[in-house]
Amino acid sequence: MENKQDYQEFYKNFLTSYSSGDVSAESVGKSICDLTQFYVDENIESAMTEIQYNKVLSVIEQTTDENGKMTSSAKAKTIAESRPEYEKYLLSKTHRDNIDQILKSLKALQQGIIIEFRNVSNT
Repeated sequence: MENKQDYQEFYKNFLTSYSSGDVSAESVGKSICDLTQFYVDENIESAMTEIQYNKVLSVIEQTTDENGKMTSSAKAKTIAESRPEYEKYLLSKTHRDNIDQILKSLKALQQGIIIEFRNVSNT
């Protein structure tokens, strides 16, 4: 994904098409397929950022304080969450979750269009 906001622009364009009535079950299906690629890319990115965050957390957990005591897991987590690696992980996870919600919305819309089409064709 070239830009994290590509999926947001994609969905915004989809909503514009939807508002103008230019949406069919097939076009929604195509959008689901396209958006799935955004999800796959972001899922990989999320995993990579989580690995980096966990490495930082591990290093912090292995340190000792000024009294020679090992850093507690809770304290290490607090310290690690203030690092840029955690911010990258959290943002990536948020983007992935956003894409997942959009996918769920599109799937529900597709089902609704299919049901509507069936009802119209049965009358």
